[in-house]
Amino acid sequence: MPDLYIDIYFRGMVKMVLNEYDLSFFRGINRVAHEYARRLPEQPGFKNIILFGSRLPSLTQGSFRVAGIRKNLHGPTHVSCREKFLSAANRMDRLLQKAIPRYRKVTRLAGAAARKIGAIGLSNDLYLPEGPKAGDIWLSVCSPFSSSIRKLAAKRVLICYDFNQVYHHRELGLVAPLIAPEFHPGIDVQNDEWVICISEYTRSCFLKFHPGFPQEQVFVVPLGADIAVSNPEIRSEDVLKTYGLTAERYFLTLAAGGPHKNSICIIEEFLKWNSEVSGGGDVKLVLVGSGQNYLVPLLSPAAHAAIKQGTILFTGYAPDEHLPALYENCLAFVFASLAEGFGLPPLEAMLHGAAVICSNKTSLPEVVGDAGLLFDPLNFGHLAECLNIVSTDSIFRHSLQSRGRSRAAEFTWRKSAERLMDVLTTIANTPLNPLNAASPD
Repeated sequence: MPDLYIDIYFRGMVKMVLNEYDLSFFRGINRVAHEYARRLPEQPGFKNIILFGSRLPSLTQGSFRVAGIRKNLHGPTHVSCREKFLSAANRMDRLLQKAIPRYRKVTRLAGAAARKIGAIGLSNDLYLPEGPKAGDIWLSVCSPFSSSIRKLAAKRVLICYDFNQVYHHRELGLVAPLIAPEFHPGIDVQNDEWVICISEYTRSCFLKFHPGFPQEQVFVVPLGADIAVSNPEIRSEDVLKTYGLTAERYFLTLAAGGPHKNSICIIEEFLKWNSEVSGGGDVKLVLVGSGQNYLVPLLSPAAHAAIKQGTILFTGYAPDEHLPALYENCLAFVFASLAEGFGLPPLEAMLHGAAVICSNKTSLPEVVGDAGLLFDPLNFGHLAECLNIVSTDSIFRHSLQSRGRSRAAEFTWRKSAERLMDVLTTIANTPLNPLNAASPD
């Protein structure tokens, strides 16, 4: 029976998963790594399941001991050079954006470039465990395969999330792709490797870049929507009181700073609805998250006035245990993203009983299905019409809530981990077609 090696990229992530603290860190791709690292060891199919981070070891010590999922992590106590460099680059990026706000896009690109250069320059800062043998599985959750990894005998499996930085760079606020195609982990794939995509849309993007890639080596494993919270007993009324909200008198969205999240569209469409449609009254737009510093300087005078009046509310960071109450009591959850590899936020909102109004771009229709009210985020006025429908037609809103719960129940992390383990077991039992084998160096 083969072994499964789960590479979740960096040492600190392994330590956090094993100790299960600071759940606020586990969002986005970090949440995927966290959930799979916790749940895969509970599934049968492999002799041993080994969790480790292949990146960011100590340059002086050379390596750290492989940590089994039920064992303590052993590693160097000091921070590696790459960790210090990336941390310093992030701090400089934030300082530049704060000091020179009008050049925010330029400084963001400069910070991203510095981090990329540092990552390439320290590419040898890599830890490879001893032991992967022919037939074992190497699952890369967050990082591409290096030349060192490709020399191992194990079968290599990559999770591919999206191609936004290549396909949708303009939506990301970039004048050119942030990552050249040859450096994208989902593009730099060889025919003797396997790929797991998180949606059919991502799979279709992958196959566009790899028209000759063996399609039987590309699988789809959807993600999960359930949120792990450290204190699920918090009362809804207490959460609403914390933010000064009244049940069913606010629309909810994410204060996401990335341009492709399209939060400004939601704000302007909400103002249009609130000013033109009778009955807007005391309904608020609540933006949860840490994107306020990015968004506010870009807003219209009308939006600034609405913020001052309290009609538009930025909550800042909200702990995960507050999210269920915020979802359950909103008029609707609004998601206007222009580019998603999957789109977890609408599903998370559905799981907790929110009616969902969602963009019809990229993977989102596939994920939301007929359980949400879809709109075109590039057609100004379309979202305002949807806000009006949901706010005035309670029967339709309750129908969205019911359909949303049913839809979200199909996407749990338990089901996702089971599906992933089935795929990995299939790969382990499938001999590689000799025609797809990599040519010798």
